[in-house]
Amino acid sequence: MFGLNQRHFVYKMFNLEGSKEKDFLILNVQKRVEEIKQMKELIELGLEFLEIKIENMYLLDLVGILFGLIF
Repeated sequence: MFGLNQRHFVYKMFNLEGSKEKDFLILNVQKRVEEIKQMKELIELGLEFLEIKIENMYLLDLVGILFGLIF
């Protein structure tokens, strides 16, 4: 989930090499990563929904044009 190199970087960045706060920081970062992944999934679902709506609008336009040409 959160690689060893990334943890070391975070420790160095926040000067938490021997601190007890580092576990708390990692948990917060992991929680935020999970939240971002969930938001990404929701955005992807929304985009799929919009694509379906747009495709349906084009189909309705085509059906309308066909009926207009026939009648």
